[in-house]
Amino acid sequence: MTGGAKTTKQMIESLDETIATARLLSFDFVVRLLEMARLELLVTSHGIKETELDSFCAALARQQDTPHHRRTPLMGDAGPRRARRARAKPRKTRRSATPAS
Repeated sequence: MTGGAKTTKQMIESLDETIATARLLSFDFVVRLLEMARLELLVTSHGIKETELDSFCAALARQQDTPHHRRTPLMGDAGPRRARRARAKPRKTRRSATPAS
């Protein structure tokens, strides 16, 4: 990792901490501004061109306009899976079909 890349990574980590603090303090506008600065650093550090980011945002916007029953290739065929919750009460053991004697 070069000196510039290392510094950029440190700046992103610092912004992450500052964003978390701003969220705790309910500084919503400050959070949005800091997230924009973080995104700019990420885009720069990963070498993403502005046109690539614009294309990605346009694809996300198109996806939001599509009905849920029709998925775009951006999301693939499968929807997100929810994790199962633990049962509040354990199940009773199953009884056999044969009568007790």
